[in-house]
Amino acid sequence: STVIKLLLGFYEPYDGIISVMGRPLRDWNLEVLRSLFAPVFQDVFISPGSINENIAGIGGTPGEITKAIQDAGLDTFISSLPDGGLTILNEHSIDLSEEQKQRIAIARAFYKQSQIIILDEPASAPDTVTESELQDTLKKLCENKTTIVIAHRLQMVQNADRIYVLENGSIVEYGTHEELMNNKGTYWKLHIQQSVEKNVELNSERLKNTELNSVNLNNVELNYEGFKNVASDRAELNDMELNKVELNKDKPNVGKLNPEECVNANIKNSSQITEKCVGDGMVKFNFFKSTGLDRIGFMLKYLRKSMPMYVIGIVLVCGYGLLGNIFTGQIYKVIIQVVHMKSITAIWFNLLVTFLFLITLVIITSFVGSIIYYGAVAKAGKNFLSSMSEKILCLSFSEWNKRYGNDWLSILNRDADAAMESFKAPFINLMKMVFQTVGGIIILFVFKPPMAIYSVLAGFFYMWIDTVSKNKSGEYPSRERTLIGKASAAMSDILAGFSIIKLYET
Repeated sequence: STVIKLLLGFYEPYDGIISVMGRPLRDWNLEVLRSLFAPVFQDVFISPGSINENIAGIGGTPGEITKAIQDAGLDTFISSLPDGGLTILNEHSIDLSEEQKQRIAIARAFYKQSQIIILDEPASAPDTVTESELQDTLKKLCENKTTIVIAHRLQMVQNADRIYVLENGSIVEYGTHEELMNNKGTYWKLHIQQSVEKNVELNSERLKNTELNSVNLNNVELNYEGFKNVASDRAELNDMELNKVELNKDKPNVGKLNPEECVNANIKNSSQITEKCVGDGMVKFNFFKSTGLDRIGFMLKYLRKSMPMYVIGIVLVCGYGLLGNIFTGQIYKVIIQVVHMKSITAIWFNLLVTFLFLITLVIITSFVGSIIYYGAVAKAGKNFLSSMSEKILCLSFSEWNKRYGNDWLSILNRDADAAMESFKAPFINLMKMVFQTVGGIIILFVFKPPMAIYSVLAGFFYMWIDTVSKNKSGEYPSRERTLIGKASAAMSDILAGFSIIKLYET
């Protein structure tokens, strides 16, 4: 809204230049500039005077005013008034509803017939029917015109040619609705949140004595964000690992279940949780009798409480780097044997060892790498592991598999900004290894540089490959992950440099 007011010349910018049609704002005559735009603001100003004067000003053309009133859907209301459009509006006259004020602002825009329409938080109405009618009126207003829409409700901008997402005073992403949904950034999170709020209205009236199961939830993922501002007495959750949760009625604003906000939860599932509530700490349950996925959740929960995310990230990427070095070393060993015509048995043996290392690398990357590295490290120091563990405890593996099939791993990772597509991670990392091996061969056998120079070149090469394999939005989702990713890549390849040179010398 502030940007639009700057555009219309209501404020002057402290810094920078605003241009309209290639001309700086200061070079425009203010009256000519504002004639280009027809704004419909959220807070509609009604000046003392008649309804017609509020639409067209003094001396407006009657025929065009009547058409603007009809187009804006004001004709029924105005015809009910004794003086019609000549009815005087002031503090002692009739009280206009918010919808009527909005329609007067829309009638002004129809009358003005400008080529650029500005809508600031449009179509906000107390009931669904009225809101739908307002949206139809706005569509008619914006036909064949350039339209700028400012909206917190994403439904209003889904069909826009270009959407800009502003956060903390700056543009964080832009694109079409489909592109932004694929990026899974700020816009995607807002869309999911608003969809949950719209389709699953969890309030005390609807939750009383209601059995919520996967059928009437229409496969909506239950997460603790969806329980914010919920006043509930009782919820029966069926077809899940959680069979029964009794929410304390004295705590109306339950954001997530923890010992502070929930003191009377009785959770019964295969894990046999003994704590009264699922909190931010460790969850006590029978480890050996629980399902495999519950055990993963337990271990991740334990890791999160035992050591900082930075330590986990560094251990994981160094471990991955060592596996990669062993794999690369095996490739070089086979190449050297082929060059020196060693025995066929030795070559086949080393090829088998190489294949086993490759399989190990793929398995570790697809599970540990995807779940922890692209989750925990991407949100280092935050609550990703906690929320993921809670999801695991709330929804059994069989339920995940039934809903999502082979995509369950990517769905599980969806909270991380760097979440990979289904089983994409192992192939990306295999590609890294292939490129690193080819690059190493070229550098080692063609240029034959000293060890230190090779290590630096290998580090930069690996960092370039790491940059190529960023997430869909083309950027690292956090400063922490950037530092850890770049530093670990450099460390990994410095180690690779030493090991490969040593193998070659041997």
